[in-house]
Amino acid sequence: MAFRLHVVRHAEGTHNPKHDISILDPPLTPKGVQQSERLSQIFPFNDNVGLFITSPLKRTLQTTLIGFPQTLDEKYNPETAGSGQPDGARLLLSPDIQAHSARPCDTGSDQAILQSEFPHLPWDELAFDPVFPAKEGLYAPDQEALIERGRRF
Repeated sequence: MAFRLHVVRHAEGTHNPKHDISILDPPLTPKGVQQSERLSQIFPFNDNVGLFITSPLKRTLQTTLIGFPQTLDEKYNPETAGSGQPDGARLLLSPDIQAHSARPCDTGSDQAILQSEFPHLPWDELAFDPVFPAKEGLYAPDQEALIERGRRF
């Protein structure tokens, strides 16, 4: 069975406008929110998406949740009336596809912080690597680790 893969980069994060790499796990800017909202209006394949895979970074989670509310399963946006589909697309969090540098802007938040900022996500169902957000071992910012993560993913 043939399938189609769509790769979407996150919308503008707070670190992007001034290239401020010191911001830990930056969220989207208002412009980034607008970009994500626009994505939800123009993406032509919403009816054919079965799975979203995103890194567990604030900006990537926001881009996915804001950019694809009508495609994701309704359990991912229960507080947004009318958003989501019954038996809609599944969401998988994969630290393997996170940014490969150890800069603060490319380092994620602890799971407890993400759970407090995204309380509507069904965290008990989302596979979450307990090593994340440490930038060591498989997530070290070196080429060997990056290649292994690519193979694993």
